[in-house]
Amino acid sequence: MAQYYYSTVTGETYSDDQMDGLFGIDTETFSLEVINDLEFYPVQPSEPDFDTTLYTPSFTWSLVAITGGQGAERVYTATPKTLSVAQTAGEGTLKEQTVAATTTFITNLGYSPGLLAGVAAELVGNRPARFQSALETVFDYAELLDTKLTLVTAATTVDEINNIVNPPTGTINLYRTNEDLEPATFSAFASQTLTEAGTELFVPGTSTVIAWSGTDFPQTAAAFNVGDYVIQLRQVANGLVIEEFEVTTTATDYDF
Repeated sequence: MAQYYYSTVTGETYSDDQMDGLFGIDTETFSLEVINDLEFYPVQPSEPDFDTTLYTPSFTWSLVAITGGQGAERVYTATPKTLSVAQTAGEGTLKEQTVAATTTFITNLGYSPGLLAGVAAELVGNRPARFQSALETVFDYAELLDTKLTLVTAATTVDEINNIVNPPTGTINLYRTNEDLEPATFSAFASQTLTEAGTELFVPGTSTVIAWSGTDFPQTAAAFNVGDYVIQLRQVANGLVIEEFEVTTTATDYDF
């Protein structure tokens, strides 16, 4: 890949040939220290860390330390696209995600989408029993997609759409003592638009909701029913499940 150099004087970037032809700087023989002294900086690879189908990127330049001197890096800012454009883009992404997930699921079972579609077209009583579980899972995917598409249609901001299309990722530490949930903390949390306070823990077995305290999800007595230790990390605003976990008595970092 061709190397470009950013000039803090002109605000433009130049190729190796342009550096030589325009400024007499031979980038193969000049040291980086000398190139920096002349106020040129090798451009470092960088990409927007947000969804460019929902946000328009713009950037400013920042000088960063690299081996032998300094380079220049683009620092991106996200500007929300119009709501209608973001809704259309979000719907498209959600459909693509669902197609990928269902295709992988069906392929791993050794079936084809056409086979399951054919089985699904039959009356329930006429379907071979071995396919029923797979059909129910595919239906679950479809039901979740429908929920998300409905939320995107109802969204009033692009950030709301982003939270639906691009849920947060990270790691949460969970454990329990008998049926009590002990304090739960995020070891890592990454999202452009959602904060930790925008999440909650939900225990389906007891319908217990545990809110973020500002530092953790606090210890909660009798959070679980005996033998049922499933817990969900959800978005507060819409109830969407980010991930579901089986909590043990050993403190464990779970990825989501």
